[in-house]
Amino acid sequence: LPARRCGRALDEGARAEHPSLLVRLANTLGRMVGGYLEEARELSARAVGLAGRAGNDRTRLLAQANLAFLDKLVGRLAATREQIGTVLADPACVKYPRLFALRIAALIYGESGESGAAARLAEEAIALASTLPVVNEPVMNRANRMQLYLLPRGLFAQAEREIQAVLAHFAAGPGWLAQYSV
Repeated sequence: LPARRCGRALDEGARAEHPSLLVRLANTLGRMVGGYLEEARELSARAVGLAGRAGNDRTRLLAQANLAFLDKLVGRLAATREQIGTVLADPACVKYPRLFALRIAALIYGESGESGAAARLAEEAIALASTLPVVNEPVMNRANRMQLYLLPRGLFAQAEREIQAVLAHFAAGPGWLAQYSV
């Protein structure tokens, strides 16, 4: 994998100076490629430490939220709620880090069977996304709300409207991967 080779080729100085690169690499390995969840967890954990030592709250919070998501993927649900709660309670968790953490929290609560809490978190994320210069986050959170709340409650007409809006958005644009472009 080119992304994995590039990440491994980074020297310690580059990693320490740019922990956000580790967050992106962990995101790629854990979500998009799959099969590298433990390696992605290690990268996220390392980014938390590096960003914390550098005083880079934005990257630290993104890495912590990403770590919670990766723990969810490997079945560590008990740890994920505490992790994401810590991120959301951090006073520095504003703007995009908060939006990202809210999306992850909604997924965690939804998978834990707490669809009401998941819906509230997704709705908060949708509202916050409308105030930020993001393209895909509002519809990604609408898709999460549909999956985590509307469908389990049998609200099929509302779910259909949501999915049609999501599909129309992505059909008209470059797709959900565009948010990861530099």
